[in-house]
Amino acid sequence: MNRFDSAIAAVIPSVKQALLGTSPANLSEADLRRELVACVLGSQVRFETAVSALDKLKTAGLLKCSWWRKIKDEGFEREVYDCLSRGYRFPRARAKQLAGARDALAKKSLTIRLSEGVSPRAMRVDLIDAIPGLGPKQASMFLRNIGWSVELAILDTHVLRFMELKQLLTTAPNNIGSIAGYERAEHIAIKYADSYGEPVGYVDVAIWATMRAAAELHL
Repeated sequence: MNRFDSAIAAVIPSVKQALLGTSPANLSEADLRRELVACVLGSQVRFETAVSALDKLKTAGLLKCSWWRKIKDEGFEREVYDCLSRGYRFPRARAKQLAGARDALAKKSLTIRLSEGVSPRAMRVDLIDAIPGLGPKQASMFLRNIGWSVELAILDTHVLRFMELKQLLTTAPNNIGSIAGYERAEHIAIKYADSYGEPVGYVDVAIWATMRAAAELHL
């Protein structure tokens, strides 16, 4: 495992450089919404699949504000389903979730939610409770990607695999679906990140990049 630890240490500076310039203050509601949709689409599918699905929704005009200001518009869910039904693994479930997310954001925008001054973990719980399709990992990813916090871990399959190999996990990865289980595993990831003297938000991206590269190279 030493070669992975060394590779992670080498990647961290590049991760920091990439993430440091991002701030929700510089993002419009449309920017925030697009990132949220990307995180919902990214659940249980490959990164490339989620990016392709997001591009399809954008091309179809389904990310425009005109769609997202309406509440209980069944036409939106139908249009999203039609758009995702070609090549995306969960078109019906994601269409329903995005319609629910649209209803939630029409009532209370992301800009307002993010201005409420709560802790990163409290904000994550609020988003999970309010937005269909967001679990702990996806909510953490959203807050990371918009530059709101680097204090939350994104525990995807690559990071969990690394934690298993390092024997950091005491429970199986499938026990992190609940927020309580997720936070227990996240605490372990934070302690590991402390060994680099960096927030978990930088270290877990470096782990993800290292483990993904190792998998592609069959290492």
